[in-house]
This record gives sequence, C-alpha cells and structure tokens, in this order.
Amino acid sequence: MRSLLAAALLTLTTSLFGATTANAGGFGIITNGGIHTDRVYYYADDLQYLNRQNNLNMGAGIELILGDRDDKVQGFVRGYYIQDAPQVAPASADAIDATYSIRDEVREIGMATTGVQWTVFGDPMGFSMYLTSVMGTGIATADTLEFMLLEGGVGGSYHLDKKFVLFAEVAAGTRFRKVFYQNHNAYAGIRYLFD
Repeated sequence: MRSLLAAALLTLTTSLFGATTANAGGFGIITNGGIHTDRVYYYADDLQYLNRQNNLNMGAGIELILGDRDDKVQGFVRGYYIQDAPQVAPASADAIDATYSIRDEVREIGMATTGVQWTVFGDPMGFSMYLTSVMGTGIATADTLEFMLLEGGVGGSYHLDKKFVLFAEVAAGTRFRKVFYQNHNAYAGIRYLFD
C-alpha cells in the first residue's frame, strides 16, 4: 500500500511541476559464483554439536545501472538467481553415531541487491578500478530461510565502446539469518549504457 501511495505521489508531482527526461543509466547481465558458510547441527548423548561447512554457490541475473557512463560514482540494482550446493553429512557425526538432518539438495534463492561503485583509479570511459558496497537480501527461498546480504569488494571495468562495458568484481561479506555466515563472491558480466 505504501509503495502504491508513493507511486501516486510521484506521478502527481511530476504532472504538476513537470520533469526532465532522465537518459542516464543502463542494464546488464551478470553471473556469479562463490563460497559461503553453512551450519549443520547434530545430536548425540543429549549434546548438540556444530559442524561448519564451506559450500559453493553460483547464479546469474540482470542489473540496472544508475548514473552517467562517465560518472566516478554509479549505483546499481541487481536481481539474480543463485543455487547453494547441498550440505554434506559431518564425518564426526557418523563417528559418534549421532542423529542429524542435512539439506541434501540444491537450495534455490532469488536475490535482490542494491549497491554503489566508486571509481578509484583509471578512466570511467576506458579501463577503471572501483570499490563496491552492496546490501540486499535472499528474498525468495523455497525453504523460507530468507537472509540479509552485506558485501564490500573491488572491481574493474573496460569499455568496449561507448555503449558496452565488461566488468568483474570480487567481494567479501556476510549473510545474516539469526547469526552471521561468511560469504565470498565473484561477479562478472556485460553492461549496456544508454546515456
């Protein structure tokens, strides 16, 4: 309801006071892969044990770019799909004949993130290096285990011409759901800028 009210207010303000056409921005296709920490709990002799596992994740999606192509600071919004690898049974749990429950299938997650990139070296219209900060959420999960994502990283981009840009980033951060889980990702893709 609030978003509908905000959209109506924006439309009314634009029609009353006029607005200039915004031509800055673009869109892109991204791929990602990484590693994250999972927790598996198991039980034996009325005691609880914890097994921390590093599991792979990978995915792909789209992004919207906010800002002029020659700006040193640009924003982006990403929507993408990732798959977390299955968990594995803890060897120590089998050794003590413990009971446990693991996720033995791929976990599918719909991600929504927003972020900012700051160019720190090079030419935004040629080759450049930048810093990124990202905040978002694993918003659509089949097992209703949504989480918050916070990341920071470094990246590089190269303009093939005025419109097309190749980019790659590496980032480290955390997934948060009741506790913090380590998260490391790499992103790569191509952007089309229309400003």
